[in-house]
Amino acid sequence: VRPGHFSVTEIETPRRDPYAIYARRILGLMPLDPLIRDPGAAERGTLFHAILHLFSSEVADPRAPDALAGLIAAGRACFAEAALPADVEAVW
Repeated sequence: VRPGHFSVTEIETPRRDPYAIYARRILGLMPLDPLIRDPGAAERGTLFHAILHLFSSEVADPRAPDALAGLIAAGRACFAEAALPADVEAVW
């Protein structure tokens, strides 16, 4: 069973992924949502604000010599709590 016609946007699909046409047109299947969605700008902003909030609540003087270590520790704690995919965590 093969579709009788293809839309203009489907011209490349049979050559690249013939099963996609069969799954969508013949079986009526729709693509699944990704299991792990990449976080967007809102999630990134929330994470960065959480890091700064934790840092400011634990470090009295941000100019102190150990302030950078406190910021890194706050970042690691918030990243661990967020449980982001490894590739996202590496880029952020």
